Amino acid sequence: MNERPILMSAESVRAILAGRKTMTRRPIVSVLGIGRVTEFGASDTKGYDFAMRDRQMRWNELRRDDLLARCPYPIGSRLWVRETWAHNYYPGDQRTFYKADGGAHQDWKSPIFMPRWASRILLEVTENRAERLWDITEADADAEGFNGDFPDRTFPTVFTRGRDYYSQFSMSECFGILWDSINGKRYPWASNPWVWPITFKVLKAR
Repeated sequence: MNERPILMSAESVRAILAGRKTMTRRPIVSVLGIGRVTEFGASDTKGYDFAMRDRQMRWNELRRDDLLARCPYPIGSRLWVRETWAHNYYPGDQRTFYKADGGAHQDWKSPIFMPRWASRILLEVTENRAERLWDITEADADAEGFNGDFPDRTFPTVFTRGRDYYSQFSMSECFGILWDSINGKRYPWASNPWVWPITFKVLKAR
């Protein structure tokens, strides 16, 4: 079974555990068989849908079905979630803690250092595609785990101006604010990057 790690913010982890999050979007930075891509976009060549430049500055063109077959998150693959964590190694007190659950540990470790054994969430990819970030629908924004008009939803800490202020925005607009809080330095919402929208189901969560 194809299995790989995926990083999630504390807010995303809480949304998964609450059953609110069934989608995630990841910038298209690599394509299987091509590797890292430095440019990606729609193709102008007849018979092809996408064009991408690899690290050797060569252009590669693919049809939509061929691209999805090369998605790093293939349908049926499993994703084990890496999140901010800590672990007690004291004799008789071997416990793992997760920042998404709250707590005031002083030794939180970055998600990139989480080993497989410490992961508590396992996902299975059920759908993938490629699109521009601004193509997100209201339904997909809701599936990302946050609803712009706040009915019974966790209020993310990134929204600092108050519930009433943000309730006037659509779900997709609020998702854009969340996106920039995580990806804004490299892939800002304003640049409308190409992304992999990944739909998943939860196989294990504790």
